[in-house]
Amino acid sequence: MIGAAVYLCMTALMTAASAYLWRRVIRLTRLKKDGVTAEGRCINYEFGESSAAAIFEYPAPEGRSFTVTSDYRSSLPFQVGETSEIIFNPSDPSQAAVADHLKSELRTLRLTALAMTAVPLLMSAVAFIA
Repeated sequence: MIGAAVYLCMTALMTAASAYLWRRVIRLTRLKKDGVTAEGRCINYEFGESSAAAIFEYPAPEGRSFTVTSDYRSSLPFQVGETSEIIFNPSDPSQAAVADHLKSELRTLRLTALAMTAVPLLMSAVAFIA
């Protein structure tokens, strides 16, 4: 009985994580396809335990400025003051990505989402066979 409850909780968690990742994949794919580009300038860094991400400021319609953070790398990906192409959603300019990193981010998200989708299916198959 406890085993079944644990199995159901694990399956629910994996399915929820998978759904979240697939939504991100869809959002970034749409951004890549339909996004508008602007030149962003690196203004600062955000540091993790053993990695760093660049924070870019970019102009959007109506003269407003927004920021976007690049993906984390083991070395500083950009220098402060350096520019890079930013892709943003014209209807919601706060949704943006650094163009140089978008392809690798999408690849990583797709692989992770696929793995997170496969695990509950494999768990179900094992439970069914047992």
